[in-house]
Amino acid sequence: MHVDNEGHLVNVSKVRGRKSAIAALAAKYGETALDPENGTVFISHADCLAEVEQLSDMIHTKFGGSVDVITDVGAVIGAHAGPGTIALFFVGKER
Repeated sequence: MHVDNEGHLVNVSKVRGRKSAIAALAAKYGETALDPENGTVFISHADCLAEVEQLSDMIHTKFGGSVDVITDVGAVIGAHAGPGTIALFFVGKER
């Protein structure tokens, strides 16, 4: 999911399987990050720290970047999205 310029959530792509989804997040970071090697990166999650660490390792290995903050999602987002949610935040080339 992605937030467009009007503030709408839009579907960016579809993948099957958890491993593929995490790899797709890392790939999207590499495609759209303004500065993949030195940019600020945050990851929020809902009770899936091991998978977040995999994503962080992928970002570091593939693009030389590092994750600055790993945090839990808040109660409101967690109630809507549920356990296993991963959100990747970074400055992109365009919105």
